[in-house]
Amino acid sequence: LETPFVVKLHNFAPLAAVQPAFRFDHPASEKSLERYCALEFPVAVDCTVHGLAGYFESELYDGVMISINPATFSTGMFSWFPLFLPFSRPVFVAAGSSLAVRLWRRREGDRVWYEWAVVGPD
Repeated sequence: LETPFVVKLHNFAPLAAVQPAFRFDHPASEKSLERYCALEFPVAVDCTVHGLAGYFESELYDGVMISINPATFSTGMFSWFPLFLPFSRPVFVAAGSSLAVRLWRRREGDRVWYEWAVVGPD
């Protein structure tokens, strides 16, 4: 289960607002394109969370955007799908608390991969 999947989401419930995780600028002015972020998702209802959905937005040029983020979805983006990051074990989150996660984009030579971990609720 430590593998991300590109999926068309069907039976799911968005439990919190989408948050930005990583930003990349082209051309890259930095040597390492590794990234790290810590995110907290406030949850309003008791729920069991099985993973995260990852979306992208891209500014191609001077305000011209493409996006699969549900809030800014580009019409006609029917062949691009979210990245699903499954948890190794489902996580119960009580109403009024937050799901805390850490995300990494790692790189070694030509290899690139993503890592993720749930750090809360405790």
